[in-house]
Amino acid sequence: MSNVAIYFGCAILISFLSLYIKQVRTDFALCLSLAGGMFLLFGAVPRLVLIIEDIRAFSAVETISEDYVTAILKIIGITYLCEFSADICNESGERAIAKHVETLGKITVAFIALPIVENVFSLILDLLR
Repeated sequence: MSNVAIYFGCAILISFLSLYIKQVRTDFALCLSLAGGMFLLFGAVPRLVLIIEDIRAFSAVETISEDYVTAILKIIGITYLCEFSADICNESGERAIAKHVETLGKITVAFIALPIVENVFSLILDLLR
């Protein structure tokens, strides 16, 4: 828990530094925000690895198809990356690009989830027959 507090403290410190520097040099403030965001993102990687390992272990015990687990993990990864990318675009003032990134993420998630949805509908139709 103390590691989380350190990351939250760093996030608050980076935010305040960025606000202060933004008054003088906006380009440095953006670089500081990007570097801080990357620092926080890389700090979350070990926890994400543990979550992925737990999901894979659960799927092995419960005999869930590896295709489903892979698709779900891809969807989770894509949503996080899209949100992070869109936030960076918003912060740099490129709101239109941020919206396009979000739209691209939604389309990609729908494409990856399509086989799962097809299987669910097929199961429902089989049960109704």
